[in-house]
Amino acid sequence: MKSLVSAASVNAIPLHCVTKAGLRALLADLPPEARRFAETQGFAAQMGQHALLPDAEGAVAAVLLGVEGPEARRRDPFAPGRLAALLPAGDYVLAGETGDPELAALGWLLQGYRFDRYRKSTPPAARLVLPEGVDGAELVRTAESVALARDLVNTPANDMGPAEIEAAIRALAEETGAVVTAIVGDDLLARNFPMIHAVGRASPRPPRLVDLVWGDPGHPLVTLIGKGVAFDTGGLDLKPSAGMLLMKKDMGGAAHALALAQMIVQARLPVRLRVLVPAVENSIAGNAVRPMDVTAYCGCGDCCSWERGSWKYLKLDFWNRYVSAGPNAGAPYSGRTASGTTPRTPHPGLLSLDTLVHPWMLPVRVVFPWLWCPRDGTVAADTRYFPFGTRLYVPGYGYGVVEDRGGAIKGPRRLDVYMGSHRQARRWGRRTLDVEVLE
Repeated sequence: MKSLVSAASVNAIPLHCVTKAGLRALLADLPPEARRFAETQGFAAQMGQHALLPDAEGAVAAVLLGVEGPEARRRDPFAPGRLAALLPAGDYVLAGETGDPELAALGWLLQGYRFDRYRKSTPPAARLVLPEGVDGAELVRTAESVALARDLVNTPANDMGPAEIEAAIRALAEETGAVVTAIVGDDLLARNFPMIHAVGRASPRPPRLVDLVWGDPGHPLVTLIGKGVAFDTGGLDLKPSAGMLLMKKDMGGAAHALALAQMIVQARLPVRLRVLVPAVENSIAGNAVRPMDVTAYCGCGDCCSWERGSWKYLKLDFWNRYVSAGPNAGAPYSGRTASGTTPRTPHPGLLSLDTLVHPWMLPVRVVFPWLWCPRDGTVAADTRYFPFGTRLYVPGYGYGVVEDRGGAIKGPRRLDVYMGSHRQARRWGRRTLDVEVLE
């Protein structure tokens, strides 16, 4: 990237950025032969149109580039950079209506990007003289960080899996003195990251959570989180081929977070930086997460009669009319589950990630002792597939245990979760979720 910019040069070729409104005045200032040459080429200062003007020896004396004026709704500040790959070798200096000179220079550097992991390419030979007042070092840092993100996204998923994403983060750490830790494979379950594990467990490339920390602990904390799905098939909810063609880009969030981290670290900003990247490959296998239809109930007399996103009412006789199985079959609903327990809602406990995410819950959980310890909620399922005691994680609900069943809860893709009120149950409605079966 550094090779695309140069210091001031007396031999630099002027690159005139001109709008349609300013074209006549610019042409009037040119030598007659240069003006005729531009007119012969049909140069009309259209957006992106350019023309080379020769000198008496046949070398390039000047370049004209059509740009949009400040009145344009979507003026491209990077427009001058497009010429980096089109102009012959030499030093060029911006002139005329360049807009923001820093962004114009950045566009020049970005135009020099080439993805050359698998084959070598020739970078542009045209160099831009740094505009006055532009920090060249900062400009190069930005362009190199953007190139890092593009390299990561452009690398095919065969060569860019969770381990390779971690390797890219560790490479940055080695250059900058940052500290990296990673939670890999089944350790994610032990450390209470079930959904990262669930998305990536079907792949032979183990899922992981990569954590990079850099900077003085006394400085303000800045945390970047980047999605690192190396390839997303959709799992058992398989995407069509058109939906998978560009799924290598699904780790673009991680690439952007890493690129921004590189910019921050190289600039030595006074922050305590943390980068979190859940890196997974969402594949298909026998242990892949199964998408399930999840409804909700509260045990009241109305839960069996409201429509849950279906063409007909779901008759959940067991909830509030009759117990569908067991010694109490046919008796009025007693308020207990089919396994004889009292239904309950889940809560994460005092010392949990949820308390950090929702700090306003901390005083509530401190005051009420029964909220100190985590508790699983009650889930109804078809016990032919999920026996009583099966523990599940339902996104948006939390952890639950199968303790109930019902007449409408049939098959391996149907669940019902217990809510504390009818209003909460109605708000939940019917959702298709990737539920993780834990045990």
